[in-house]
Amino acid sequence: MKYSMCTTWAKDKTLEEVLKIAKELGMDGIELWSGHVDGFLESGRSLEDLTDLLKTYDLECVVIAPYLNLIDKSIQSENLALARKCIGYASALHCPVVRVFLGDKGSSEVIKDEWMCCFEALRMLGEDAQKEGVSLGIEAHYYHPSDTIHSILRILRAVQSPAVGLIFDGFNFYPSGLEMMDAYEALKQYSIHYHFKNLLWAPHICVPLDEGDVDFHPLVCELKKDGYDGYISFEYFGDNAPELIRKSKEWFCKVYEG
Repeated sequence: MKYSMCTTWAKDKTLEEVLKIAKELGMDGIELWSGHVDGFLESGRSLEDLTDLLKTYDLECVVIAPYLNLIDKSIQSENLALARKCIGYASALHCPVVRVFLGDKGSSEVIKDEWMCCFEALRMLGEDAQKEGVSLGIEAHYYHPSDTIHSILRILRAVQSPAVGLIFDGFNFYPSGLEMMDAYEALKQYSIHYHFKNLLWAPHICVPLDEGDVDFHPLVCELKKDGYDGYISFEYFGDNAPELIRKSKEWFCKVYEG
């Protein structure tokens, strides 16, 4: 198993600062918010410089994470451009995955034209990604079009692209009232990356993996049983994110290696 840290919690920090934190936490890789890459390039440096910097910290870039909306036709051109830019980042950094959000609306509220817009965008981006040797990872996310097993399968079957898969986030099924392990069994064949976090949902407080509303022990054990040895990313938010990541990694390793 390899461990990564999402950097979306640290938008106020420089890329160098988040790489240092990731290394101190014993990460093997980094899941970079696209804004961190943008900021690095805007400082006058290049993607080649970023590749060298990652090597200095002995970290692999495992996901590029932009914020996209693919269900809104009125902003499709801007979102396609952003997604293609991130595919270019991933290709240059030898990063396997670009994270994809589909829009800020639950699947039950998405209308036919929005679904068609989404499918069209994913097909085009899937072709672009495949040419660059990159995969698109649709994140399973509450209050998004990818918030249920049914909606995720609908999207993947409609797009039918070998370059489009799923970022499985076990907690994100909880607000929809779905069982994480039911989702895992139905979706594991499509899952190309995993996010781990836990919360106390009612007060919406981030907590270590072993302290929140979702029991992650079965998922960790199933990943081991199924032979998954790729990357997982710890996705936490707030000023105490590094401490939550540290505690969560310790617990995950104990369960996975136990």
